[in-house]
Amino acid sequence: MTAKQISGEDAFRLYDTYGFPLDLTQLLAAERGLSVDVDGFNTEMEKQRQRARAAHKSSVISVADDDAEAKATVFNGYEREYLCDYAAELIDAGEADGQPFLVFSETPFYAEMGGQQGDQGLVRLESGWEAKVVNTVKDAAGRVIHIVDAPLPEGSVGKLAALSVDLKRRSAIERHHSATHILHWALRTVLGSHVRQAGSLVAPDRLRFDFAHYEAITPEQLEKIERLCNERILANEPVIWEEFDYEEKPKSAMAFFGEKYGSKVRVVAMGEQVSGDPKSFDDGFSVELCGGTHVCATGEIGLLKVVQESAVSAGTRRVEAVCGEAAYELLREQFELLHRLAGRMSCKVEEVEARFDSLQEHGKELEKKLRELERKASAGLADELVAKAVEKNGIRLVAALVSAPNPNALRQSAVDIQKKLGEGAVVVLACVNEGKGSLLALCGEGAVKGGAKAGAIVAELTGKLGGRGGGKPDFAMGGFADAANAAKVLADYAAQ
Repeated sequence: MTAKQISGEDAFRLYDTYGFPLDLTQLLAAERGLSVDVDGFNTEMEKQRQRARAAHKSSVISVADDDAEAKATVFNGYEREYLCDYAAELIDAGEADGQPFLVFSETPFYAEMGGQQGDQGLVRLESGWEAKVVNTVKDAAGRVIHIVDAPLPEGSVGKLAALSVDLKRRSAIERHHSATHILHWALRTVLGSHVRQAGSLVAPDRLRFDFAHYEAITPEQLEKIERLCNERILANEPVIWEEFDYEEKPKSAMAFFGEKYGSKVRVVAMGEQVSGDPKSFDDGFSVELCGGTHVCATGEIGLLKVVQESAVSAGTRRVEAVCGEAAYELLREQFELLHRLAGRMSCKVEEVEARFDSLQEHGKELEKKLRELERKASAGLADELVAKAVEKNGIRLVAALVSAPNPNALRQSAVDIQKKLGEGAVVVLACVNEGKGSLLALCGEGAVKGGAKAGAIVAELTGKLGGRGGGKPDFAMGGFADAANAAKVLADYAAQ
């Protein structure tokens, strides 16, 4: 950056990492008497596009890398009337990554792309052989690879086949895909026009949407985003798609960063005013370049429920949501859980929160009383053990197996005993809980000067009990497994 110019690299970093669009950076720069290196920004943008394309290519099956004659498969799966028993010629077959695959001249199966998962379904040859299509992807030549669960009989290439897409699964995917477009619109409406898609996953049971934004979404914002989405869904507005020359696409159509677009692009528009007339596309509330499959009206989505919002990286957030049957199942499970909790609390559903608060407060009171009882018990135990203290090498010693709920309570008991014995004393205590033993040694300043070492004491005693431990001269802890002999080992140590 010069004294009066923001470099293209810095402007791109603001866009890529923090979601700042170039025009916003230019506006803020102008207010401070600065300019922006737009050519440098565009150079960095193209570099990122190339990286995104390379990453995309590396994720695609490279079946046809060496086949110069391979041609891209014709996809005829946008219209629903072509999804069942679609007749196509089998033109190639093989195996990739240990899985059989089939290639047809044309197909209604959507290949995994742009975040949308590939179709599944059934393929049946005229010979009667059939197999399940377990996934659909593209190879480097643009051929649709139908991965199947059974090897193909010899001599089948060149035969006709009937292809049937799993309609229930496809419909569930389409609901979630169309919902990502509505979610994108709602995010931009609530958070601002700087929001841009940065990645997505569209599956039958969920959606994941990554986007450029510089801070966490508040609960209030998230509730508003979800509400706006469901208002659009309930309005049952048309969802229309059309193919355009790239240069003649609707002005409002959003193109996604990092995506590769050809001379022809498919535009998906949603909105009350959108119709089959391409001129109406700019009247849609959502207009995006998209090659995926979608519902025909927003009402088919049924319901959108946000499940989680989180950070992916600096400047990138993620929203996860469910739609349709997946949303119904989630809400049904949570509804049933709420009723089970109400039953266990012997109250109405609307009283669960108040009952929980009451139980939580009651629990705090019981914990307070328990701590007081433990303190009194510890003080009584201290008096009892002090009375049984012995002299060992000129140092007063208490060594005993006691009842303590945890190591912290054991330590407090040791501190109470030492206060009563004085700084010239050594306190060695052990307790056993759920078959696991804890042992500690506490040596006062005078005892340490007299040669006592807490670490050595713990190491010696835990070693005799199948455990280990150690620490400093004034304090040490350890654990042991031989609970049955703990009392005897401590008694023998005190008697030596």
